[in-house]
Amino acid sequence: MKVMANPEDDVNLLRIINTPRRGIGKRTLEQIHHVSRSKKCSFFSAITAMCSASDSPLSDRMKHSIGDFIGLINFFQITSSYRKKDGKNPYRIC
Repeated sequence: MKVMANPEDDVNLLRIINTPRRGIGKRTLEQIHHVSRSKKCSFFSAITAMCSASDSPLSDRMKHSIGDFIGLINFFQITSSYRKKDGKNPYRIC
């Protein structure tokens, strides 16, 4: 929940990025960390940029896996914003 509220929170993002397992290993996390530090941006900004960059060191499989993770965070941010606007649960049918 904290990451959905603030994806720029590196500590909480690192805690959940591979839960459930997405095949994101130590080497991939080090690559992302390197980009984050060199660009002086958050971990979330780094993974977003690396997934869309044509010269990314990430494999296509890893881009897909991380892209799914980014999509999940974005989805919950959108549904959460709808809930804030009207006060209703977006998953409730009745």
